[in-house]
Amino acid sequence: MRNKKPKYIFIGVLVFVLAFLLNPAPAQLTLENVRQKLSHLFAAEQSEYLTDAYVNDVISQDGKYKSSAAASLFDNKPVASTYDPSSRFLTSVLSADTQISTFNDQKWIEVDLSEQKLIAWENGEKKYELIISSGKPWTPTVIGEYRIWIKLRYANMKGGSKERGDYYYLPNVPYVMYFYKGYGLHGTYWHNNFGTPMSHGCVNLKIEDAEKIFEWVGPDMQGKSVIKSTPDNPGTRIVIHS
Repeated sequence: MRNKKPKYIFIGVLVFVLAFLLNPAPAQLTLENVRQKLSHLFAAEQSEYLTDAYVNDVISQDGKYKSSAAASLFDNKPVASTYDPSSRFLTSVLSADTQISTFNDQKWIEVDLSEQKLIAWENGEKKYELIISSGKPWTPTVIGEYRIWIKLRYANMKGGSKERGDYYYLPNVPYVMYFYKGYGLHGTYWHNNFGTPMSHGCVNLKIEDAEKIFEWVGPDMQGKSVIKSTPDNPGTRIVIHS
């Protein structure tokens, strides 16, 4: 009979290495944390952003600010919303010659995950270069070429798992631009750790940066709080790479 010990030793070492890389603090390296981290890795293959339920929830929202929303939570922890919906940034951040929401492929978005940057291109030149926070290793941002399919001035986002410790409930997320099912670009009020992967898969932007991009890309809002792209009012192309 073949000795199966080497196989089990290899599996054990592999689990240990994965757990260490994802959570290098020795004091926290417990079997439960190993289980949680591995479950995160497998969960990335089944992102809730890809489900019909998540997409239908996006479509059902009206894009309006909810002053009576419950307190925000991120990774099971309460977070304060410091965003003032009455504030406006565009008067100071957009130049006078900015063309807002023109629809052609001379204008497109590049997201560089390795550099944690978003670059807005127009006529072959950089219009904006902005710092982002993309998805964590176990909830990665999708790679590929997409188009914005819906924009909401405000959106409610909810997901994750309380048992895993990554539950989130984030009302009134500003300047949301979904480009692939439940994956989107949006403003972020629950952390300020830009330049480091922080999200559950979306591309986090500073609120003032998200507003710039929101007004610059298609589809044009036409004075509404939510709008889907159409052939006559298409979404801007987004290319995401590592």
